[in-house]
Amino acid sequence: MSLEGKLEVDIDIQSSADKFYNLFKSQIHHLSTISSDIIQKVELHEGDWGSSGAVKHWNYTLDGKALTVKEKVEADDASKSITFNVLEGDVTKEFKSF
Repeated sequence: MSLEGKLEVDIDIQSSADKFYNLFKSQIHHLSTISSDIIQKVELHEGDWGSSGAVKHWNYTLDGKALTVKEKVEADDASKSITFNVLEGDVTKEFKSF
């Protein structure tokens, strides 16, 4: 049996919407500094930091297990929306679609 669908989450943050959007759009490589116990490294594989369609490779830890994921980011400046499209990695072993 598999589960398929879309996940949206609302969380409270102590930051302006612009700062939060820009962090995920063009400064994602700083997450390893902000949360080094979870995210060890974010590397750029294709495109430029901050450009829509850039492909990034993540090394992260979940439940004490070292994992990786390669994703492509689509950013919409008008709506300040970020979409992460997973291309490959450990999360694809657990989920059919992500």
